[in-house]
Amino acid sequence: MNEALKDTSVVMASYDIGDNMRGVIGVVGPTRMDYAKVTARLSYFADSLTRMFGKGELPAGGDGGDGQDQE
Repeated sequence: MNEALKDTSVVMASYDIGDNMRGVIGVVGPTRMDYAKVTARLSYFADSLTRMFGKGELPAGGDGGDGQDQE
């Protein structure tokens, strides 16, 4: 193991943006970091990426105002 990384940990979260495209984001931090806070924020960010880039979801107000889905 690299000496510079001996006191670090990695927390990762995955996201899915459709069409079989997936990714992983992560945080490298000290072993004694606040895992609950890091995990919550990373999970929120991964979920946001999925919603932002995922297929099949229109942004708010993107339906043309008539209540029907756009194609």
